Amino acid sequence: MEAGPLQPASSDSALAALAASWRAKSDSGEQSRAPVVAVLDGVTDPQNLGSIARAVAFLQADGLVISSKNCAPLSPAASKASAGALEVLGASGRLLLADRTHRMLAAARSDGWRVLGADAAMDSDPEASGASDVEVLRASGVTSAEPIAQSVSAAASSPLHASAAADPLTPTLLVLGSEGEGLRFVVREQCDEFVAICPSSAGWSAGPVDSLNVSAAAAVLLYDLCRARR
Repeated sequence: MEAGPLQPASSDSALAALAASWRAKSDSGEQSRAPVVAVLDGVTDPQNLGSIARAVAFLQADGLVISSKNCAPLSPAASKASAGALEVLGASGRLLLADRTHRMLAAARSDGWRVLGADAAMDSDPEASGASDVEVLRASGVTSAEPIAQSVSAAASSPLHASAAADPLTPTLLVLGSEGEGLRFVVREQCDEFVAICPSSAGWSAGPVDSLNVSAAAAVLLYDLCRARR
C-alpha cells in the first residue's frame, strides 16, 4: 500500500487556532508555553526543507509553514532528508501552507504573533546591521531599524546575536529566507525583530567560515526559542 501525498493545512486557520488555544489557557491561569512556528520563504532546496522539518519535529516546535509559491515541493527527496519528520508533522497537523507569506505574517501579527526574521547579514558582521553583539533589531520600516539594547546575562551561554528567547511568553514565528537572497523585502516589512547566530556574543572567536546554511541555522535558532519555553 502506498502512502498518499502530504496535505498541508491552511496556515491562517492553524495559526489562529494555536493563538486562541494559548490565550484560553493563559486566561484560565493554566501554565502554557507560547507556541513557536518556523516559516520558510524562498527555501528551494529539498534537502534544506527536509532538514528543517526534522529540526521542527525533533525540538517539538508547533509547526512548519512553507510557501506555496517559492519553496521546495513536498517531494520524495525532501521526505527522505527529513527522515520521516515531514510525515510526522503532516499527521499531527503541524505542516502548514501559506499562499502569500507576507500576507499570512501580517494577519498573524494582528492576532498577537511576534515575527522574528533570521538575518544572515548579522551572522558574519554584526555592525552591518547597525547593532552590537547584545542588541536586537526592531523593525521600523526595515531600512531604519533601530537597535534595542538587551541584557547579555539572560543569554550568556547562547550564540544568538540577540536572545530569541528573550520573550518566551509571546507566540513566535521564526521566518527563514533563501540562502542566496535572504528574506524578501515584503517579508522583512512584516518582521518585528531580526535575529542571527553570532558566536562572538558568547565570547567565541571568529573562524574561517562566516555562516551556516539555512537548515543548520534553523536548528540553532529553534533550539534557543524552544528551550526557553520548557
